[in-house]
Amino acid sequence: IDDDKFVVAVIAGTLKNVGHEVEVAYDGEAGEQMFDAGTFDVVICDMLMPRQEGIETIRYMRGAKPGVGIVAVSGGLGPNFDVLAVWKDFTADMRGSALPCNHYLAEEEPEQTAQRLLEFFVPF
Repeated sequence: IDDDKFVVAVIAGTLKNVGHEVEVAYDGEAGEQMFDAGTFDVVICDMLMPRQEGIETIRYMRGAKPGVGIVAVSGGLGPNFDVLAVWKDFTADMRGSALPCNHYLAEEEPEQTAQRLLEFFVPF
């Protein structure tokens, strides 16, 4: 789920090329509808999107189907930004998991993000 169509094309294409089934959505609302209608092992969700932010989408998905793996990605903030500082306004408890996802990746370079995702998905 990402509003950047180039990022989606690179990541989806890379995962498809190695045999993964991939569905795409370009905003959080569409992603939630697809999520509700399908069965997914993992969701890759951008954090900064129009219409509905990634954190809202991820929280919804985590509540609806807690067993699905979630990878949060975000571009434009740099690979070393403080996730908790950025998202502190979206969580009531900073001691726990501010982002209800399993992993976070910066998507500064879509090709590098796709490569890191391939490395992550090797066991699947």
